[in-house]
Amino acid sequence: IAAHLGEVLWTQGNQERAKAIWRESLRLNPDNETLRETLQRLNIKL
Repeated sequence: IAAHLGEVLWTQGNQERAKAIWRESLRLNPDNETLRETLQRLNIKL
């Protein structure tokens, strides 16, 4: 869910909120492949 929510926020221009959600998601679940793929597709470095 965090991958998709972050992507919606990102495309709406709320990049800082998206990054915060993604960071927290990775902290809780570092093996989240969907999130890692989303970050790679959007070329986002956290």
